[in-house]
Amino acid sequence: MDAKPAMNLHRPPKHELPKSVYLTAPIVFVASAYFLQWLELDRNYLFSEYGVYELLTFVFLLLAIIACMRLLFCSIAYGLFRLWIALLLMGAVYFAGEEISWGQHFFAWQTPPGWQAVNDQGETNLHNTHALLDQLPRNLLTLAAILGGIAMPLWRGAAGHHPSPLTPSGWLWPTYACLPSCALAVAVSLFDDWAETRADLPFWLDTSGGELKEGLLAMFILFYAASLLSRLSSFQKL
Repeated sequence: MDAKPAMNLHRPPKHELPKSVYLTAPIVFVASAYFLQWLELDRNYLFSEYGVYELLTFVFLLLAIIACMRLLFCSIAYGLFRLWIALLLMGAVYFAGEEISWGQHFFAWQTPPGWQAVNDQGETNLHNTHALLDQLPRNLLTLAAILGGIAMPLWRGAAGHHPSPLTPSGWLWPTYACLPSCALAVAVSLFDDWAETRADLPFWLDTSGGELKEGLLAMFILFYAASLLSRLSSFQKL
């Protein structure tokens, strides 16, 4: 029997998410918000805690959780890889749970009086109790989007560096599949900050940049995990 050829761990990945997905989805997500605003739909319907974009953010995170679970139990899941995916999974669960107040937005239970006293919005979540549970995770995720989701893919593209997902550099850092969602997350945040200083903008541009940014960051997590799954499929059956 012939021996199997040695595996090249530094070849460019054969599989990646389709461009029609990672390029189109972030653009449609943002453009649809401004279009629906232009149609003068009720902002509560779009951006409230029970709105369309909050629900879409939760759906992105739910899909990311499923992808992380598959990664956690794939055949190469050991050592630092398994630890990293477990941390990513916990982060996605926290993000998703907080987004829907751990089910309160769906099942509409009453917040206990003691929790209402420490929660800014009277909800059963953690991020409204202290800035460390809200701003810190948001800022860390934004930093990850800037460095990992934008700077790293651009650098790798310029350098022609495409490490295998079987190597630590390959599974740790995002690929260009995450670039559009990360770039738009930063862009809508900057635009929202600028728009708050202007009183002469058309009404349809007065959207909720915070909700759009959260949705795009959730999409970043989803595309990160889905891209890794897709690239690993060129080496093994998942």
